[in-house]
Amino acid sequence: MDVAVQFSSGSGTASLSGFGAYAALEIPLLDGDVVGGISGRNETDGPAAPTAAVKLQPDGSLLPVPLFISGDAANISSLSTGSFMLVQKRVEFSDVPAGHFAEKAVYDLASRLILQGYQVNEPIAGLSEGADRFEPGQPVTRAEFAQVMVRALGLAGEAPQSSSFADVEPGAWYAAATDLAQQYGILQGYADGTYHPGNVLTRQEAMAIIARSMKLAGVEIKAEAQELDGFADGKLVSAWAQPAAAALVKAGIIAGNGSELQPFDPITRGELAVMIRRRLIQTSLINGDD
Repeated sequence: MDVAVQFSSGSGTASLSGFGAYAALEIPLLDGDVVGGISGRNETDGPAAPTAAVKLQPDGSLLPVPLFISGDAANISSLSTGSFMLVQKRVEFSDVPAGHFAEKAVYDLASRLILQGYQVNEPIAGLSEGADRFEPGQPVTRAEFAQVMVRALGLAGEAPQSSSFADVEPGAWYAAATDLAQQYGILQGYADGTYHPGNVLTRQEAMAIIARSMKLAGVEIKAEAQELDGFADGKLVSAWAQPAAAALVKAGIIAGNGSELQPFDPITRGELAVMIRRRLIQTSLINGDD
């Protein structure tokens, strides 16, 4: 499916490559393609059903974009024009068994090409398309998080010649992701202009970034700090992160770990999968239940 937008006037024709908000694109599904939801696991012998929507990038790579299956139609949400297609991806990770707290989120997002498996010896952040392990307890770095957010939200655009952050080299594998996320107002970095891509992301940092990303879908949740009173460590959340944490608690995107939010603990790959999936569902970018 190719999508292009042009404007004509007396002085000529201009093309529009991006939108200020998500545009909805609908692709009819054939008989046998309709599914009630996306599990992503290698557990069906039924007809091939789409699990992901992708946009063809100028360099030939595929960028996942949000996909919502509704009845006999696949609804794609995109922030840009281009060529789109539906694909199917089934995965199985040996360390995410049935009953794991992140099972549904991991398999759903992996089938949507947002998340990948993990291999210690891989040169790029341990991410590997063919890996049979997910490492749900592995902490997430700030560089990995930027890449996951770009893929989860379908952020597209041209990376600048120079990085938006002083400590992100233009040729680094994560440079395009951090720059794109910064352009869309999702990442802000530190006051000294750095991003610290190799640092482990804390839970409260993840909350702040995910809450900021809600605005891309036109959603802004107003919440008071009292939303955090139900957690034993709610008052330990840093002042700058309190509005985001309160908003995500109110929206049901975070529920804490038992009776605690653990704001300064590293966020793990499993926890991140759950949080991002809930965020996508809450903003109606993907379908699913929790």
